[in-house]
Amino acid sequence: MKLLIVAPEISPPWTEGRKKLVFDLAETLTKFCTIRLITTGDENEQLRAPCSGYRKKISSKWQKLFILHEAMNKELLDRRPDAVCHFPFGTFHGLKGLANRWSIRYVDRRCQKLGLRCLTILYSITKGSIHTLKKNTRELVLAPDKNLPGLKNVVMGINTSKIPHMLSNPHKKPTLLFMAGLQETRRNMLHHVLNERGLADVIEACPFFGKAGLRVIAAIPLLKDRTLRNELRQRFFEKCPDLDLDLRTEVTIPEIFHEVDIYIFPYRVELTQFIPTSILEAMAAGIPVVLSDLQMLSPLANDGKTAYQYRRCDANHLWKVIQSALADDHGRREICFRAREFVETEWSIDRSVQDLLGILNDQNPQVFDG
Repeated sequence: MKLLIVAPEISPPWTEGRKKLVFDLAETLTKFCTIRLITTGDENEQLRAPCSGYRKKISSKWQKLFILHEAMNKELLDRRPDAVCHFPFGTFHGLKGLANRWSIRYVDRRCQKLGLRCLTILYSITKGSIHTLKKNTRELVLAPDKNLPGLKNVVMGINTSKIPHMLSNPHKKPTLLFMAGLQETRRNMLHHVLNERGLADVIEACPFFGKAGLRVIAAIPLLKDRTLRNELRQRFFEKCPDLDLDLRTEVTIPEIFHEVDIYIFPYRVELTQFIPTSILEAMAAGIPVVLSDLQMLSPLANDGKTAYQYRRCDANHLWKVIQSALADDHGRREICFRAREFVETEWSIDRSVQDLLGILNDQNPQVFDG
């Protein structure tokens, strides 16, 4: 089978979950298919996916979809793939989502005209109706969700073979980690990290962390901006002047997990679909994870069997959960063991490929004609 992957903006930073999913899928699928990748980004950058592909430099966000479509059309006519997997990303709801919905429909209808199947695979959906998105594509593929029955599903997995089990933290101080992949250096993006990604909960709990002698690492690409970096540092130190704080713009996974004892994922906002890759990676590395109690994250916690949970926007409860986890070495090891087993069984990239090939090999697929 010749498979064409269409995925915009596969470019640095390489820590984002959607990019890792595309790379890992491409690498594993090469065992079963001939893979080509169409993307946008700096054409001088090395294409990290283990397959042949095309990259085109763009000078503005408005160009990206037109350039992507142009490259895809050339690929469809020149190489005649058997099927297309489209990985759109960004906002899909409201006025801001119009362009992305149009792109989904364009790619799907172009494939339909050539007699090709097109799977529209959505890594995450911030808001909006699944039914509205279904109108733009014949075959919409999402992560499994018991609240969304009847849809085609592919596990948004990770390559666990690339994530060894971590050794104990070499630092004397117990260390907490917060990560967010936002890289746009705008002040409203920092507010997004604080109020939606939940870093504000971590800051509010800092007096407890400081008193207990804990170290906090916050890794966010947008902190390359000195003004934003200073503002965030000031927010931390207003709460706890003596906090052992380490602000970073980049970290490498899984290497960062060597330094930490607990990974905190304090997301505050429910999304229509989102399976955070970083949580799966931490679990696979044997690092205990503390999650907010969002409904979208509960399946990863398994009622406390594979992750800890705290009441979102409640810094006192966040501290109590972390304090309890650090005080119970045996319980923490048990949770880490179950979490790694859970990820290897339910969220591996091999499972993702199995799901995807099952859909592609279906000779009589159910399609939605919007």
